[in-house]
This record gives sequence, structure tokens and C-alpha cells, in this order.
Amino acid sequence: MARFAAPGQEPVRTPPAALVAEAARRPGGWVAELDRALIGNPDGYIPAEAIRGAWKVDDAGQLTGEFQPHARYGPLQDDFTKLFSTDHFLQWLGHNPAATIRESSPRLSTNRCQARLSGG
Repeated sequence: MARFAAPGQEPVRTPPAALVAEAARRPGGWVAELDRALIGNPDGYIPAEAIRGAWKVDDAGQLTGEFQPHARYGPLQDDFTKLFSTDHFLQWLGHNPAATIRESSPRLSTNRCQARLSGG
């Protein structure tokens, strides 16, 4: 497999085999290299931080060797695990936040209406 070095970049990068195949399907464009360790489902949501960068593809569907690193590649910034920690203020919502809110909304609305009607 070919090894490429981006202009002014070291070490020499070897594009993954899957990108070489994808390049053949995208002549004249770019193909993104993803960090699979940061992605739960590659067919689902892909956070920007999981994109290592992009490889340029020539008109024949071959990688040119030009690699543009992604400036935001790195640790995930949209980490939602803190929402489920036991000391988070939303912990009262439980394991099904949507159901908890749906169940409490009518009570809240009813209490507010009763307070207005009673002059409170």
C-alpha cells in the first residue's frame, strides 16, 4: 500500500485500505479518515472530534497523498455521560427522562392553573 506524507507533516501516513476503496467511488473529491475508537456506530452520529482529517482524491479515484488534518480531532467534547452521574442535577429524571417529564407536566400545569384560580 502506498505511504503518503502530507506537505510539511511527519510521520508518513498510510491511508487505511477502506479509504483507498472509498476513494475509487469518489473521484475528484475528498474522503474522511475516522477514528473508530471514538465512534459508537459508524452508520449513526459521528462527532466532529472523531474525524482525523481528509484525503484528497484525484479525478481517476486515486488518493493524491494530500492529507488535511482536522483541527478539532481529539477527545470528544459532547460527552453526555455526565448527565447520568449520580451527582448531576437531572438525576431525578431517572432512566427514562422523557417519560418522567411527560408524567410530571400535567401535574405541574394543573397545579399552576389551580393556583391562578384560587388567586395564588
